[in-house]
Amino acid sequence: MTQQKTSDEIALLEQAVAHTRKYVAGAKPNQMNDSTPCDKWNVKQLLDHISGAATYGIGVLGGAQASGEAHDAAKAGTTVEAYDKATKQLVAAAKQPGALQKMVKGPTGEMAGGKFLSIITNDVLIHGWDLAKATKQDTKLPANLVETIYAAMSPGFANLSKSPAFKPVVSVAANASLQDKLIAGLGRKP
Repeated sequence: MTQQKTSDEIALLEQAVAHTRKYVAGAKPNQMNDSTPCDKWNVKQLLDHISGAATYGIGVLGGAQASGEAHDAAKAGTTVEAYDKATKQLVAAAKQPGALQKMVKGPTGEMAGGKFLSIITNDVLIHGWDLAKATKQDTKLPANLVETIYAAMSPGFANLSKSPAFKPVVSVAANASLQDKLIAGLGRKP
């Protein structure tokens, strides 16, 4: 993996973290019990999961075994401070020399740390969208992140819906925005 590719992966993570932070900060105390596009989580549980995804990422980059159960169980708090702490630690872990080149035990088997980091970037951003939708915030995602994630994930949308972690692909018009196609491909109604 080249230095440029590593820098790009970290830059995308940092952008996703910064964008989702706005949603975390915008969630109001009276919205904590509201439902979200993630059927199994209310706003409070989703916030805890978003911060937890960063903590989960730190563990895997550090050598822990990734699993769907570990991902779903990862919790790090519901406040902006908890989110900031977890995401800063994740970015620091990703910036460690060799962290993105070494092989880690990802959710689908052994993979380079950089590929795993891309999964966490996707998780942070898409669950950020879920949070924005649930808390009635602006759901517009950065175009470059949408393009990158769509290019990486769209070939496997049909397979994702076979996983209990994803709902079936939602149908959208052929002329729908790329963001709507991404969200729909991940089983969410845009």
